[in-house]
Amino acid sequence: MKGFADKVKKLTAGRDFLAKLICLALAGAMWALVSSSKVETLKFKIPIMLKNLPPNLTVSNMSERFATVIFEGRNDDLKSPMLKSVKAVVNLENVYPGKPRYYPVEIEKQEIPEEIVVSTLTREVLLTVERKEDKWIEVIPSVTGRVPAGAIIIDKIVVPERVKVSGPRSVINEIQSVETEDVPVDNEIVEFERQVGIRKDDRLKDLTFGDTVFTVKVVIVDAKDIIALSCPLRIRGAVKEYGYEMKGSPVEVYVRSKANRAVTAADLDAFIDVGDMNVKKLFENEKVPAVWRELPIIVAGKNAVIADIVSYLPKKVWIKISRK
Repeated sequence: MKGFADKVKKLTAGRDFLAKLICLALAGAMWALVSSSKVETLKFKIPIMLKNLPPNLTVSNMSERFATVIFEGRNDDLKSPMLKSVKAVVNLENVYPGKPRYYPVEIEKQEIPEEIVVSTLTREVLLTVERKEDKWIEVIPSVTGRVPAGAIIIDKIVVPERVKVSGPRSVINEIQSVETEDVPVDNEIVEFERQVGIRKDDRLKDLTFGDTVFTVKVVIVDAKDIIALSCPLRIRGAVKEYGYEMKGSPVEVYVRSKANRAVTAADLDAFIDVGDMNVKKLFENEKVPAVWRELPIIVAGKNAVIADIVSYLPKKVWIKISRK
């Protein structure tokens, strides 16, 4: 052991060791210099922003909603690429509504060192510019699951029941209603409320909603002495010159059963009344082949007492009226 220590002392005292030490130090410095000056490339995805779009216009059917941005520079400079200082934008200052067109994607940057080169792989984006329109549409509460045995849902209410939407004319014309996010009823046995948003749907991505939070109230009661009857829905007061088409299913009517007699669907009458509508004026105002209108459903008793009807679902229905 002592001999080994003597050899180490002798080696450290020699010039060869100092030379080796200096070489190692220089090599380390060179490695650090090369490492820090090495050009590296980083890729990120950032949202594409639209600017200078006239307020009466809107955009639909964007082929890309994110741009791939490339940062090139030295290692040290790229430690913090400052993504917040880089924007991918499409300038829509002089656009006009019409068919789909390609528009260039531009990079805007602030406080980015000159040594960093910023570019994008997303050179252009295909989109359609359309007239912006507003419309009030129905909000449908989405209730999922099953209540426990011995309980029954007799009503589903959403507040607000209508919402104003803004967006491209092509989308607005095709949409009549939206659904809320799911409200599960598993294990629920009494009336309750939940706050939810609108269910995500690709067809809604270009729309703006006046309300984003909705209160869904689910009325659950003891099923004792209550029966559910499926009742066909009819149209009353139709005008022969026009066609009528309903969008919906039969009405579920909840009736309190009586010990002395059985109540069936034949004892009930579910209908919508179009007799009070001025259909001719409706088509004068809207020069289109057909129009959609939402009307309340009325449930009456033929042989059943009105007081026996506890509730029914749905409360409203959409009807399409067209020229024959």
